[in-house]
Amino acid sequence: MTGRLPFAPAFDHLVYVRVFEGCNLHCEHCFIPSNPKKMSDSDLVAIPEKVRQFAKPGAQILLQWHGGEPTIFGAQWLNEAIEKVEAAGPDFHWQHGIQTNLMTYNDDWVPVYKQHFGGEVGVSWDPIIRLMRRGDPESNQKYEEQFWKNFEKLLSDNLDPYMVVTFTGTFVQHFKDPYRFFQMMEEKGVKRVHLERVTRTGYARDNWDRVGLNNAEYSAAMSRFMRAYALYCQSR
Repeated sequence: MTGRLPFAPAFDHLVYVRVFEGCNLHCEHCFIPSNPKKMSDSDLVAIPEKVRQFAKPGAQILLQWHGGEPTIFGAQWLNEAIEKVEAAGPDFHWQHGIQTNLMTYNDDWVPVYKQHFGGEVGVSWDPIIRLMRRGDPESNQKYEEQFWKNFEKLLSDNLDPYMVVTFTGTFVQHFKDPYRFFQMMEEKGVKRVHLERVTRTGYARDNWDRVGLNNAEYSAAMSRFMRAYALYCQSR
């Protein structure tokens, strides 16, 4: 595993593209409550014009396809969306990143990820708090089974995932021994992990007593994880 940022290539501007604010999961810490708002074709084609308001011709633009769940409309839709943006903005050099919960992953995604994302796929995973159905904690088990099945396929398809995990109160309690987390990631074939601090917005606000961390709790827990990781690396 490494603490390297998900995208090492240099870029001049990072632009988040919130494709769709709906999702096929209910995550108790999510900062974007699910709703039907989505981008239209005209919204996509307008992206380069908006970028021209702050970027110079020839600039390296990293588009981070985001949501909700950005893969919800399928691989063909995202492939065509990327092509529309690039066709409308030939004066820029485009790079693409994505963060997906991996629930929609199948063979259709392989050429899209390889052609437009350089084979790198950001995947989100969290213990306990990701549910297939709102208010049904038992549906987390079904989520876990589907996620890791798709993750194994992603690896077998020669794609390069990096894991995004939200550093929540639930996560800290679940992995009281940080070594368990490091060992689990290695056993699953995860080579890169990004720990992202939970924010008190969206669904997280409603569940803050379980998922939340105040500043002191976050600092103490993250320091403990980093010290443990240093020792873990020394022991390898």
